[in-house]
Amino acid sequence: MEGSSSEPTMVAPSYSSRALALISSSNLPHPEKCIVQAFVEEAVDPELAAHYLLQLTGFLSDPVNGRSRDLELVFFLTEWTKLLNRFRPTVCSDLPKATKDIIRARDGYSCGLSGLKPGFFGRQPLVFTDIIPPSALDFSEGAPREHLDVMLDAFITPAKREWLSSLLGRATSHNNGRQTSRMQRLDNIVLLSPGVYRVFSEGDLRLGPEDPVKAAKRGKENSNQVYKRSFSEVHPSLRVKTYLLLRKVGHYFYGYSSWTPGAVTRLPFNLYLKNGNVGHVHRGTDTSHANQARAMDLVERHTQIPAPRTIDVISTPKLSFLLMTRAPGTPLGHLLIYMSDAEIAQLVQDLRRCLWQMVAIPNPFSPQWAICSAHGEGCFDFRLNGSTRVDNIRFKSEAEFNEFLLSEVPESEREQATRTLSIIHRIYFTHGDLNMRNILIDKGKLSGIVDWENAGWLPEYWDYTKIHFTTRLTRRFLDDVVEKVFPDYSKELENERSLWQWVR
Repeated sequence: MEGSSSEPTMVAPSYSSRALALISSSNLPHPEKCIVQAFVEEAVDPELAAHYLLQLTGFLSDPVNGRSRDLELVFFLTEWTKLLNRFRPTVCSDLPKATKDIIRARDGYSCGLSGLKPGFFGRQPLVFTDIIPPSALDFSEGAPREHLDVMLDAFITPAKREWLSSLLGRATSHNNGRQTSRMQRLDNIVLLSPGVYRVFSEGDLRLGPEDPVKAAKRGKENSNQVYKRSFSEVHPSLRVKTYLLLRKVGHYFYGYSSWTPGAVTRLPFNLYLKNGNVGHVHRGTDTSHANQARAMDLVERHTQIPAPRTIDVISTPKLSFLLMTRAPGTPLGHLLIYMSDAEIAQLVQDLRRCLWQMVAIPNPFSPQWAICSAHGEGCFDFRLNGSTRVDNIRFKSEAEFNEFLLSEVPESEREQATRTLSIIHRIYFTHGDLNMRNILIDKGKLSGIVDWENAGWLPEYWDYTKIHFTTRLTRRFLDDVVEKVFPDYSKELENERSLWQWVR
């Protein structure tokens, strides 16, 4: 038919994807690159922010010109920093006495963040602090306003800026070249101690509870063996009673885990205890504990990977316990934005060495079971349908494994997945959950890889694709770590993403 075309319609890349690609390809060092990326990714409307950035750098009008994009991004970063500095908390001066009395009574005559009272005899008096200075939105006419005011609109949208202006009690009309002050809102003012105000105004204060894990020396190998022998010689019932008591002691001294309250407990003597209910109808924590213990034993025997060491694993008809040493360090997710480019490069090398060592771990259950858990039983992985309910999810070959992956997919959706799954992969020992929470960093270096409950022998791409499964990734972790540690498994990832919708 005339006027019709069988050619597919090409969809232009979004502004945000183009902007992030521009930033990613730049030579900006860390953390400057992350700061510019955050302007797009953390914006209320990423497309609006990206359009502004692309327009400011001239990328929209002439994407292939010879001007230095890095120079344009540096200019943007300078202006963005000016805008951010406007929103630093400031001392709220010239408050009427009646207003100060209201705020003091509201905050209990103490620091609104730390709860501390002022020093004896009024020393170190509390500081009345504007959380967001009302002057942050006072943009002068002319060039400065064109940059900063429009930049703020791009980041939080004009509607949100109007709302913020109203919240702070500032007029936004510039028709008369002047603004009319309104009553200042008391909920934007807080009492702070001088020390808290200093770190808050410098952007170094986290507004949330956090108890960072302090680095501790790992127990020596001979100490681990002593622990194992000591606990194995104790009667099971007494060991269970001991662990229940130790769990209470750990909760008293160290509190509850922020990730799995009650299920993971830090103990004295540089130990950790995992506990949970035994599965009867479904597989329970006894299965994951046994698999994790076996995986850590394999890692200890065949590699130099820094990981916890198994001390004891025991199950009763109702409860399961896994006692292990504590790996030092803090989760990578807490430290990533503070790490230098050199530290990230070192982390990439360390993770590569760990993966190469894992490749060498032999599978004693092959050829009968080429793909299975570290314990030789069914895989225990939330990505695999049914693997947390039944124990027969293990396979003689990758072909059988691929058939299982497609078993829940309708016939009409299988064609593309079948093409990618036809690629033959090597079967390696894998961690199965190599996310930022399970990678520990101490003094800028890799200090531990933890949480091995999903470990087993799986296709070589599995750790790479599992990183993307139900995990929120930061762009720096993805671009600067993951993509440099693993080979190119983009086709496998594309295929996996098409199958995830069928995971139950």
